[in-house]
Order: sequence, then structure tokens, then C-alpha cells
Amino acid sequence: MQSPMSATQRIKQEPTNDLHFLNLGDQLQADRKYAEAIRAYSKAIAINPINPEIHEKIGDCYNNLSSKKHAISFYIRSLVYRRINDRVYNKIADILAQMNRHEEAGYCRIAHGLHHLVYEFCPEYKDTGLFISDLVKKQNHCSRKTSQDWRLYDATLAQDHLLTYPVGLDQDLSQGPRSITPSLQHPNTWVISLSHGYVFSDPQGIIVADTHQNLLRDFSIGDSILMYHSPLRVPQFFDGKVAFLGSLWGETFYHWMVDVMGRLAILMQAGFSIKDFDCFVFDYQQRPYQKEILECLDIPEDKIISSTPHISLQAKVLMAPTWPGGIRSETVKLLKKLLLHNYQHPNSSASYRTPFRKIFVSRGKAQYRRLLNEDQIWPKIEVMGFEKIFLEDLSLREQAMLFAESKFIIAPHGGGLSNLMFCHPGISVLEIFSPDYVNPCYWHMASVVGLQYFYLVGESKSDDFCVMQDIEIDQAKFENMLQHFLFPR
Repeated sequence: MQSPMSATQRIKQEPTNDLHFLNLGDQLQADRKYAEAIRAYSKAIAINPINPEIHEKIGDCYNNLSSKKHAISFYIRSLVYRRINDRVYNKIADILAQMNRHEEAGYCRIAHGLHHLVYEFCPEYKDTGLFISDLVKKQNHCSRKTSQDWRLYDATLAQDHLLTYPVGLDQDLSQGPRSITPSLQHPNTWVISLSHGYVFSDPQGIIVADTHQNLLRDFSIGDSILMYHSPLRVPQFFDGKVAFLGSLWGETFYHWMVDVMGRLAILMQAGFSIKDFDCFVFDYQQRPYQKEILECLDIPEDKIISSTPHISLQAKVLMAPTWPGGIRSETVKLLKKLLLHNYQHPNSSASYRTPFRKIFVSRGKAQYRRLLNEDQIWPKIEVMGFEKIFLEDLSLREQAMLFAESKFIIAPHGGGLSNLMFCHPGISVLEIFSPDYVNPCYWHMASVVGLQYFYLVGESKSDDFCVMQDIEIDQAKFENMLQHFLFPR
């Protein structure tokens, strides 16, 4: 490593060489002269603003100065120019953990997700891209808005659902890590048709862009802004009409059912059908439930382009629905029609029976979020007529039928509860949580479908990332909750 004097001499000889300022900054940082190092690195950035290493080192200096917000800001800027960098994501996660923002730290470390952190720590990115919805508001309202390059279709239905009152013991869902509101509020939904539009996606973000590559914020999700400012892959061109239905984690059961199918429901609500498209783009990994839905929709595999793990595509015509924003009634209607339309119980001539089953959904075969004392809890409910169910052993249609027949459902938080959308209104569900991960998504789903919702918060018995923590529940509390659940006042 060069000495400060040597670096200074080289800077005089070549004042436009960023490496000399970088070397000077390294020496100053090694000497713990962090403020001076920041000044040297800043001069290097002025010469070469796209060098991720320099941004990371400024972040290190600010971190050593205990200026956490500035440190995260420069770490994020480093990721703009080098998206795949475990070391930088871990540095951000460490700082978030020090700030007691443990759930965000976990997502950052495990899933490399930043999302709203970009807006919080890099406010200069807030104005990136176009909000089509803002443009529409400035015009006279009608169902179709057009410009030279795009056409917008209104697919908005009733947006809000009153949330059913969640019944617990001594905890309140409002005390969990996720804030809640008295009603489930959905944004307006639109479908945009883009002439020569673009879509770019990777595991952290999705970009939908117009023919001029302007980021369309209403149709893009995740770390789309960070991604937009990063070098993008050269797109392949598809000479046809493409429906983009992609989602983050869209190959997982909940996100497939709620987000990918939610986007499809919005597309259909705007008046389009499967036969209108030459190709569909979404997260496809040939999982059994994906194949089952596609068979119901009559979408052959040769019409699918998988967006997993990434895609760079320009289409002659690209159509994309807005983000559904969680479970929506039109998604429930679509999936019920697909999976229960021809449903007939083998022992009944009626298409639907009055719900009669009591089921306990076990996660004993799962790799995480298992109920550790299930062997102690199970005998207490088995004698009450409950059946133990492993959903991974059932087809998607069998799962839908099972939930359609169920009157009482007990389950730890997990993707299998997405099947609540097939339940009859008025039935009861008891969801069991880890104390560090109280996610209200199935309470929201229960409210949309019209179910009675109960919950019990257990104890965490592991140091895993909160989303993956196994759960143990107090037996006395569980027995108390059963009385509220099975015999409500």
C-alpha cells in the first residue's frame, strides 16, 4: 500500500486517476483518519462514480464513525453498481440489527431485500420513474387512458374490506412487528399495454418500463429502483403479445396463489382472456401446484417464459397488471372457479356440503416454522375429532376441497393457509405464530372470505431468522384458546 506522501505525489502527477485517491483513502482509513479518508474517497467517486468498491469503503468509514444512516446510504449506492455482494448486504444487516430493526436485518441478510430502505436512506432515488396513476388523475376520468406508447385499462373493483375482529388471549395483533389498520385498503388496479415495453427481473426486484426505458413505478415491485440504476442485461425481443404476471418469490405457494394469480385476476377483470396472449411471463419452476393451475387455465408450457431467477425481455406488445396489494376478492373468485367449479363430494350429490371437518394442518414435514411440541398438543385435539393433515401430500384441488369442507382449522403460520380462500364464510380458523413473526396476511384473507379468525402467539425456540423460527406453545394457553375457538360466546 502506498504511503500518504507517495499517493499525494501520484495525485499531482495524475489528478484524474481515481485509483490514486482510492489508495490515499485506504491508507487514511488504516490510520483511523476516517473523515480524511471520506474526503479522499469522495474525490475518487467524482472521477469514477460507478466504482462500487469506493462507495463501500465510504460506508465503512461512516460505520466506524457510528454514522449508521450515512453508512447504509453508501452501502446501498455500492449495491447499485454491484448487485450481488453478500458482504455489503451483511454489513447493512449488521447495522439494522444494531438499530433493533431485526426483521429488516433478516430479510437483508437472507433474501438480499432492501425495498423501502432505498427510499429511506437514498432519498435522491425517490423521484425515479413515472407514476402512471398520477398522470391519469390529471385527466378526466374514463375507463381507458391512452398515449402514443401505452394504453391503460381500469380494472378497479370494490377496494376495501372491514377486517374481522381477531380473537386472541393476552396479545394483540397491533403489537406485532407489522402495523395494522381497521380496514384492508387496496390500491386502484390497472392493466397497461406497452408498445415495445420492457420487463427486467431478478430475485430482488421487478422493472416494467416503457419503450423509452422509463421505469413505471405502479407496475414495478421490490428493489426496482436500485435495479433500475444498475446496469441492466441486454433484453431478448419477443415478437408478439406478452402478459407479464411476475412476482417476488412467485414460485412459492402463497405468492403464486395471491400475487401471480392476483395479477391474472386483474388482467381478466380488465376484459382480457387467456387466448388474447401469445406468451405469459411469471415465476415458473414446474411445481405441482403451478402445473395444476396452468392445466385449469389451459396454458401450455410452450407459452411460458419463466422469470426465475432473472429475465430481460422486450415485447412487441407487453401487458402488465398493477401489483394486487395482497389478497383480493377477484383472486378468490378466480381460483374458486378454477378449482371448485366441478367439485362434487364422492359421498354426496351436492356440489358443496355444509362444512363439517375439523383439521389440524401440521408442518412436521417442513424445514422451518414447525410446532416443536406438536406431539403434546395433538392428543388434546385428536379426541375432539380433529384430523392431522400434511398438505404437501395432497394435490392443489384436494387441498381446495379439504378447506371447502372444513368447519374448524388449526395451523401454524405458513403458505398452506392460502387455502383459506376456499373456505365457506363463517367457519373458524386458529393461526399459531412465532412471537417474532406475526404476519397478518391470513387475518386479511379471513376478512375477505368472511371467516372467524383466532390466533395464538407461541414462544420462539431458535435463533433463526424470525420468518423461519420454530414455535412452541404453552399447553395451558392452548387449552384456554381452544375453549374460545370451539365454543365462542
